[in-house]
Amino acid sequence: KSSMLAIGPSSSCQSSGCTSAVLSTCCLHADHSGSICLFSPLTRRDTSATMNTALRWGLAMGGLLMNENKQDLSILGGMRSQDDATKARIRKVLERDWGIQSREDALDMIDWLMREGHRKEVVELCAAADQGASKGMLGDEDLDRKLGFLEQHRTRLLRAGLLAWDANRLVVLAGWASFVGLISEVEAWSPILGMAFAVQQSYGSWEEYGSHHLLGFEYWKGEWNGGFARNYRRLLDDPSSPWRTLPWTTDLRHHGLQVALPTPGYHVPPAAQPRPQRSMPMRPVDAQIAHAQAMAAQSVSKSWMVSLLMVLVSGAFVAYMLWHNGVF
Repeated sequence: KSSMLAIGPSSSCQSSGCTSAVLSTCCLHADHSGSICLFSPLTRRDTSATMNTALRWGLAMGGLLMNENKQDLSILGGMRSQDDATKARIRKVLERDWGIQSREDALDMIDWLMREGHRKEVVELCAAADQGASKGMLGDEDLDRKLGFLEQHRTRLLRAGLLAWDANRLVVLAGWASFVGLISEVEAWSPILGMAFAVQQSYGSWEEYGSHHLLGFEYWKGEWNGGFARNYRRLLDDPSSPWRTLPWTTDLRHHGLQVALPTPGYHVPPAAQPRPQRSMPMRPVDAQIAHAQAMAAQSVSKSWMVSLLMVLVSGAFVAYMLWHNGVF
């Protein structure tokens, strides 16, 4: 299989004397700021000792899910075994848990996690709550449960929504899709690194990031996950954990890749804001939230009209009593 590499002329790859057998590894993982335009294929047998620091930081975002699945946090996709049986097993998981059967499915799901993820739903539910929606108004048991959850955890969610939950899943999904050959490694690294920039700017530490992943799972599943909680403590306490060896403030700029940044605006749930105009039909969830917002607005309108009517009636009654008693 042929490969194509474009190496920055002043980069360490250019002067390192790498052989063709290890050239792609050298170019991807050398810590330098030279321009690498295109490289494929890339090795998956990378260790934390040779992998670029920015890439290791990106993989560390998937620590909770990868630990839960007993994966290697130093490898994109987490799988050291490259045999066909392992790839077949991961393909089944992608199909069962994500509905992914093709390259297009994988890219669409990655795109969804970058553009919306579950954080978009949180923004819309918060906006609905700001406009007066409450449990029981959405007509959907799961959304009603989530709305109650948001009311309970609103203060924490104001920090960064469910970005941590979406970022964890993105790292695992992109890695697995690359591992089974649905997408290239470059197509996996680009969104991972883009998400890493957003995550680093939205949270203040690995501890805060991990706690928000736990919050995201509880929002999504409706229950606490003891396994994630134990892995969370392990990642924070184990001296060899990437959450201990990679500072939160690690410089993520030196990786030689073009990155895809997540859509802004779904990190911090705002106060009530106008819903954007849509060029496509609403999804069922959007329609239910819009219905709740309309009901809340209608309720506020009716309440205002009733209050005004009561004021007018009271004023008329007072005027009548004054007239009746000869005051004027």
